[in-house]
Amino acid sequence: MAPPPPSKKAKAASAFEECADWIRSEGGHVGPVSISSGALVATSPIANSSRLLSVPLSCCISSSAVSSQIHSLVSFAPSFADPADTVLATFLCLDRSNAASPFAPYYALLPPLGGYADLPRCWPDADLDLLLGGTSLPALARAERAGVGADHALLSASLSAASLPPIPLPLFSWAHAVVSSRSFCFGASDEAFLVPLLCAANHRRPRGASYAVDDAKGAVEFSALREYPEGGEVWNSYGAKPGSYLLLKYGFALDPGDNTEPDGSCNDTVDVGVGGREVRLRVGGKAYACSVLSEGLGACSEGGGGGGGEVAGFDDFEEEEEEEGEGEFDWGEGDEEDEEGDDEEEEGGGGGREQISAAATKFAALLQAKLDSYVGPPPPPLSSRAAAAALVVRSEMRACEFYRRIAESLTGRLGEGAGGGGGDAGLLEGGDERMIEETVDAFLKMKSLQ
Repeated sequence: MAPPPPSKKAKAASAFEECADWIRSEGGHVGPVSISSGALVATSPIANSSRLLSVPLSCCISSSAVSSQIHSLVSFAPSFADPADTVLATFLCLDRSNAASPFAPYYALLPPLGGYADLPRCWPDADLDLLLGGTSLPALARAERAGVGADHALLSASLSAASLPPIPLPLFSWAHAVVSSRSFCFGASDEAFLVPLLCAANHRRPRGASYAVDDAKGAVEFSALREYPEGGEVWNSYGAKPGSYLLLKYGFALDPGDNTEPDGSCNDTVDVGVGGREVRLRVGGKAYACSVLSEGLGACSEGGGGGGGEVAGFDDFEEEEEEEGEGEFDWGEGDEEDEEGDDEEEEGGGGGREQISAAATKFAALLQAKLDSYVGPPPPPLSSRAAAAALVVRSEMRACEFYRRIAESLTGRLGEGAGGGGGDAGLLEGGDERMIEETVDAFLKMKSLQ
């Protein structure tokens, strides 16, 4: 009787050991970690500052190292994605089927073809509209899908001109997802690298480990920033990214409580069209919220109240560097010139109070309209796709309700409206009510209207 085939778990363990042995054979180091259920876990207790991985650059795939090889075969200019990403994706497509490839141990650990079905660009249009209605993600996902398809068409034409076999679109889309979700950028030139084993570390805030290129060793070093118990997940951080970005680029979303910085500010954001421009909302303390409130009221005062404008993308998040400590956004502390101008207007006849109140009323109405545009989640039980979408939608609605309540409270404190209350308090998290009142207090003090 033939022995039973190895289990999926056994195959994964074997693939990890083969990859670890390959890294060690190249002079690298693999500490007390392994891969379990798609996550990097500690195989024994890990002390803070422990060296977890040292992956030689010879085991990494960099855009510069494979660029000349790819461009010697085909020549094309991608219209959608970063050219370096497309070069890496093309290399993956051509090299993964090569059994003699030196990177074969790494390829064995990558998700299978079709393993990125949770990326919104891979969802059916009906799911995008049903699960993410009201957010910018349906439009962004469709744009990514079209962009990958356009780059694939350019690549296919180049391959045909060179009399080379075609690369199927599903394979190219998979390779693009591998690169966009698993590559790291190092150095002043932000060169893209695929780093075996390190790319298995999942995202969490704040950072639980750090990585950097050690030029003297010629390796990527990965070290713990905290203690880990045996069996505990060892995590990395992809930066202070909003849940909508994480879902679009990586196929997962976090509960807002797990995407919050030590100062209590949530990394989730939502862009709302106000007066012909986009105002980015983010729940946080008064240092954040006063700046956002000032921007929103200013846009409402300038005229227009509609939410038009182009769909906001995530280019600014792409450029963010994790080396900026905890990766917090710089929202500023308010504009001193605006403050002085409002003071002068108040002294000249009290117009500032009425103007601010009118702008706050308009801002609250715009945010209520935005809240009304969201599509609620389907009834439970939720699929993993629907659950991730629900987290993003709820977090965006929380930010809208947070600033709607601030604007409403502001009109009440100025004696021009009903004040706080109303709305859906169930959208708010613990501590939000306190931050709302602190923001209104700080704003009124800043405008000398208390």
